[in-house]
Amino acid sequence: QTNAAINEGNSGGPVYNMQGEVVGIASAKYASSSIEGLGFCIPIDDVIGMIRDIINTGYVTGKPVMGVSVQTVTTAMAMRYGLVEGCYIVEIGADTAADRAGLAASDVIVAVNGTPVYSVAEIPVALMGVKAGDSVDVRVNRGGTELVFTLTLDEYHPGEARTNYANVYDF
Repeated sequence: QTNAAINEGNSGGPVYNMQGEVVGIASAKYASSSIEGLGFCIPIDDVIGMIRDIINTGYVTGKPVMGVSVQTVTTAMAMRYGLVEGCYIVEIGADTAADRAGLAASDVIVAVNGTPVYSVAEIPVALMGVKAGDSVDVRVNRGGTELVFTLTLDEYHPGEARTNYANVYDF
């Protein structure tokens, strides 16, 4: 937390101490009628490794990837197409963690490591604290049957997206 002013557009910028050293990265501002305004930053010690990775490799190392392209199955979609709510696998990358574990296109991911997922926004939350090389259990619905697969996650390497569909995200 900082009392330094954080204005719109400052997010992602450096936060300095009185000696001119970067001590954090501005991330959010909270303001209300009862509070003057609180600024929050990510401590530099939490991101220094990421900065070094980007300088040395061009990307953050150790980030996990399953190798799936998924789309949220909304309640309306589930009712219309006879699916369950979750994340519909549109495509699986060749020789990825998902491919090696036996996941298939048209499976619907309903949980990752015991955490239910109802939308693509919930997959990164379910993978928090997990890194490349770790194993996770992925529960899917395949044609009305629930199956559990154990994936040993690969390391994310920047590249081309697996799909060009709208509302489909790669994880």
